[in-house]
Amino acid sequence: MNNLQEIWNDLDEAYEYMERAIEKMSYIPLSKELYERKERFDLSEISYMKQLMEEMMENNIMKPSFHKTVTMSVGRKFLMCYS
Repeated sequence: MNNLQEIWNDLDEAYEYMERAIEKMSYIPLSKELYERKERFDLSEISYMKQLMEEMMENNIMKPSFHKTVTMSVGRKFLMCYS
């Protein structure tokens, strides 16, 4: 299975888990902040990401979204920077 399909599968599972968790929250008392966040949470964002992944798979676009990789030395550590 290629990486795009694996990502799509992960997004699909994430959607199902979040939908189930939000449903379960409906049966318990929540703090005001948690209730408000639950109400504002937008599952359609996950669906939209799945749709975009499907388009990539259909078009067989396997390129990363960045154009070049630059390695910088900071002290003794190396950082990968994408642009």
